[in-house]
Amino acid sequence: MLKFVLLVNTLVKIFRKNNSKGSNHVMADIRQSSFRNDSKTTERRGYFSRAGWRPKEQIIIRNRFRWLKRTVFGIIAVLFLLVGGYSAYLWVHRYEVVDSISEIFGGLRSAGSELTKLETDGVSESLAKINSNIEILRGLTKYLTGTPFLKQVPDAFSKVKELVARVDSINKGLVEVKDNGVKLFFKDSGGRLLEILRTTEGDLVAIRSIAADLYETISRLNKGSILEGIGPEYLSFSASIDRVNAGLTALIALLERPGEVHFAVAFENPSEIRPSGGFNGSYADLVLENGEISKIGVDDIYHPDLFTKVKVVPPIQLQTITPGWGARDANWFFDFRTSAMQLMDFLESSDIYRGQGVRFDGVVAINVRVMEDILRIIGDISLPQYKLVLNSSNFLREVQEEVEAGQDKKPGQNPKKILSVITPIIIERLQNLTDIQKEEVLGLLGKRLANKDIKLYFHDNTLESIVLQYGVTGDVFQPPAGWNGDYLAVVNANIAGGKSDAFISQSIELISVIGLSGEVKNTLAVKRTHGGGKQKESWYRATNQNYLKVFTLPNVRLADAKGGGTKVITPKVDYKKGGYAVDADLDAVEKTLQEIPEFKLQRYEESGKSVFATWINVAAGQSKTLELNYQNPRKLVLSDGLKYSFVLDKQSGVESAFKYSIEAPDGFIWIESESAVFTYYSASLPSRLVLELTLRSADI
Repeated sequence: MLKFVLLVNTLVKIFRKNNSKGSNHVMADIRQSSFRNDSKTTERRGYFSRAGWRPKEQIIIRNRFRWLKRTVFGIIAVLFLLVGGYSAYLWVHRYEVVDSISEIFGGLRSAGSELTKLETDGVSESLAKINSNIEILRGLTKYLTGTPFLKQVPDAFSKVKELVARVDSINKGLVEVKDNGVKLFFKDSGGRLLEILRTTEGDLVAIRSIAADLYETISRLNKGSILEGIGPEYLSFSASIDRVNAGLTALIALLERPGEVHFAVAFENPSEIRPSGGFNGSYADLVLENGEISKIGVDDIYHPDLFTKVKVVPPIQLQTITPGWGARDANWFFDFRTSAMQLMDFLESSDIYRGQGVRFDGVVAINVRVMEDILRIIGDISLPQYKLVLNSSNFLREVQEEVEAGQDKKPGQNPKKILSVITPIIIERLQNLTDIQKEEVLGLLGKRLANKDIKLYFHDNTLESIVLQYGVTGDVFQPPAGWNGDYLAVVNANIAGGKSDAFISQSIELISVIGLSGEVKNTLAVKRTHGGGKQKESWYRATNQNYLKVFTLPNVRLADAKGGGTKVITPKVDYKKGGYAVDADLDAVEKTLQEIPEFKLQRYEESGKSVFATWINVAAGQSKTLELNYQNPRKLVLSDGLKYSFVLDKQSGVESAFKYSIEAPDGFIWIESESAVFTYYSASLPSRLVLELTLRSADI
């Protein structure tokens, strides 16, 4: 607007200058001509007026300049009206334009978030709102495209429309997967699943390209900070697309690989707990061909161990019950990734798979709680041959009864045969779910993944990095550089304690106190109570023999402990003479082991953490508590606004009540509680609890 006013002023000055110059020039001509007083000359050359004699030429020139002056000022007036109206329209609607653009970008973010949650209806709603805002923009910017900050908007329209179409395409593929459910994953689906994945891959590549073009357009629009912040958001969006697309490309390559692709499915029984989950009493060899499941072979985990010639020294704590290490005890590490790789190695070393050259590409661990949820949705399963009707309430007890003392518990028979009978029935039911049941299944899968009841491991690094981002790998938390906080994990291992964990209740309490010098002192109490004394089955009444491990920050200083116990370990064989191999991962942990006899504890390093371990054996009807007092290795630099975090990793298959309190140093309070003490309590922990706290000076 200012530039336009300056332009008008310049035009007026030029006009005035030229007008003045023209008048002087005419007068000079008059003065130089000879004056004639005859009437004919007067009529021809001019006339008398009040101002005196006016030649005809001067009159004509003067009239012309008068017309030009009026015309110029008329044009200027019209321009003022046009520009003024245009500017007023722009000023009134410019923020509506910006709001619509922001809502479009917000809608795209929402659609992306809903896609990751498999909320297809939400994606459709977000896309509909985006299209509505595009039409609003078309109307608002119809007369504004000449404006510098909006001249790129029409070009952005087409890009956003294509972006919406691509997201909609991905959503439709997801809807098809949800509608067809399990059928797409099994043989005779015509390779439709791979087709959907390939289409999605192409859509993601296109979305990434469009996002880059949009970012350039937004950068031009953003010169006046009108759309501040949208560009960086799209850069983050593009980075996420790159990661997902890399994972999808790796998945398609895996599914398209010629021949069979094998995954081990470990069925974990939390009644007999082990560090990374329940005991792997049975497993399935899930075989894929051309992107479809061609076979699921369910078997007893002991079966492949019977056909292996490889002899490996087991963990020290297991040497009282087994001479060698095998697939049955593979989940010894709290970090599921390490346990999963161990399971794959043991399976591949068995002649059952080694002779065929079978290599496993990943592991899926499923807790029995998942099976109970599925039965709740699909209904009861009748097994006349076993005289059983299984449902969500009796599944674990009845199957365990059959495995421990049923008709298949005979020499040369597979005691887990009942699982082979159940599996095809469950698959058939899952292939014929109603729409409501499909939604319920998706909901339970999300819940169980978040609760560590389903864990995934992929041998492919790209796929593993993707599932790691979604927190479904059962990994151990690793603090970032410069992190201020505390870490805890309580991990149990049932060794010759029957199935007594089905009736063990556990509570954890941690009290932290921050001193004036920044030291963090902790008092931890882990209480375990055995409630299986009145059960008729002996495996439920058995004494819970538990090797309990407490994971803390590295290099913590132990001050005191009580409640721990000891156990004499007598190996069943001479491992050196027997030619047993030493596992590298296990050896790296056990080399750090230190005995602390005064507290009946052992200390070692695992997964980047300091671990305190002891035996807590609890008889039926009794309780025992382990107490530890320790100080964190690094002192905090106390200051107003200091960020402090607490992270607890839950053990898969173990439900614990947890109480946490932390006392701020003198002169400070926690913003989150508005007091010197922050407390937290939960009767059921998430797979990873993260508490973010902030110190504030009490004087403020």
